[in-house]
Amino acid sequence: MNVLEQERFMAKIEIDSQSGCWNWMGFVDSKGYGHYRIDNKPGSAHRAALTIFKGVSFRCTNRKLAQVDHLCRNRSCVNPDHLKIVTAQQNLLRSEITIAGINARKTHCPKGHEYSEENTMVDGGSRLCRECCRIRCLKYSRRNRGTLRRIGNWHMTHCSNGHRFTKENTGVGGGR
Repeated sequence: MNVLEQERFMAKIEIDSQSGCWNWMGFVDSKGYGHYRIDNKPGSAHRAALTIFKGVSFRCTNRKLAQVDHLCRNRSCVNPDHLKIVTAQQNLLRSEITIAGINARKTHCPKGHEYSEENTMVDGGSRLCRECCRIRCLKYSRRNRGTLRRIGNWHMTHCSNGHRFTKENTGVGGGR
């Protein structure tokens, strides 16, 4: 980009000396993002900053799918050093306000068991604690000890967590 474009852009920012953010003073939408025109084409101010100062082009198809993450968490910041190109999934997981981001940072289940490789199952994209599943299944089998579960004419062969009913895990047949 040329020097005139940089000067025009810089005239619309205010630099915060404490955070280093370049706060956009031009038009800001209701979500807090700045807007700017390059070559008379409207776009976001933070993408324009990456184009003007880092030479990043968002014209190719793969860049359109990319998102710009504000590392400083300030949506009106256009400092190119505070911006990083990421995928939509990365942007969601890095966010402090999305459910996916909040859950991704959790290290323990609600009962306090660690989400380790050995203690974690993934079911439909959700993490499940193996220890909690084991305890839940054990309580279920103790509650239903000695009873024969039926659905219509078919005997149930598995508990609700998918474990096969056996004499050893249900207590049927005198076992404990």
